[in-house]
Amino acid sequence: MNRRKTLLTTSVLTVVFGVAPATIWILRHRSSLGKRPSTDLPLASAQVVSAAEQQETESALEKIFTKEDRLSYRGYVIEKAHDKGEESWSAALKKGNQTVAKFESGWNKEWTSFGLFPFISQEPKQLVVEQYSGGAHCCYSYWIYDLSGTTARLLFDNGKYGTGNQLFPLDIDGDGVFELKHSVMAFDYFHMSHASSVFPQAVFAFDKKAGEYRPANRRFSANLLAGLEADIKELEKIKTEANPEKDELYTERHFSALLQVTLKYIYAGKREEGWAFFNREYKTHEGISREKMRAEIEETLREEPVYKYIYSKEAE
Repeated sequence: MNRRKTLLTTSVLTVVFGVAPATIWILRHRSSLGKRPSTDLPLASAQVVSAAEQQETESALEKIFTKEDRLSYRGYVIEKAHDKGEESWSAALKKGNQTVAKFESGWNKEWTSFGLFPFISQEPKQLVVEQYSGGAHCCYSYWIYDLSGTTARLLFDNGKYGTGNQLFPLDIDGDGVFELKHSVMAFDYFHMSHASSVFPQAVFAFDKKAGEYRPANRRFSANLLAGLEADIKELEKIKTEANPEKDELYTERHFSALLQVTLKYIYAGKREEGWAFFNREYKTHEGISREKMRAEIEETLREEPVYKYIYSKEAE
């Protein structure tokens, strides 16, 4: 698969359709230019993501995006449009003559996609809009709307939480309502290159009372901790096999592997375990002491929306 060397391998997608055995679509990630290569990959069955499946994948949403520039559903129309006097394209969701929402995060026509997916109900389905900025390292924007009522209801907007990369819908608990798995972007370029950066995962679950998707990392802690043993083994491998004197990227590789484990614990709701691991394993990186590095990580976390929510009283 062609991709730029700077792209980071991301997490795997498990999509459970509420039947047993669960069907998983494992597809390739799109290239950094936003193209969507067609793939015919084998089907597999499982409900928990294994360490061996932690590889680059493409969202199952790829399967449901229409190839047309216009989609009509339940009295609503979403349509791409070339912006007059500009080189850019946008999309608008309308009902009659009223514009419900406009989507302007995708520059090219091909970088806006939309389709219908059963996030919270099989019928009627919900509208999902994806826009890609076109950058080699960033960014994907997502909106999910319920169009079943007299007014369109926004169920999810990743801009509210600052999450990015591609969105993975999966029914983790098998109740027929899809959860959303997305990447926390706050640690991109955190004392390392983009290729080595760590992207903790956030799980959003539909809150019926609130009528929207909200972070639910504590509830799905087991899913978020998948592959932890492999991550720890990778750190040990770097420590035992690398030669710091000859490997110019040794400290970055070590710090990346360490931060991967630390943040996986923290974003799974196991903050104490995460910091205990960090305190035990951190030596030095860029000449920064353990105390100062931890303080920088904690400062970043305090400003990060998903972290703030999962450790808030509202999430308890």
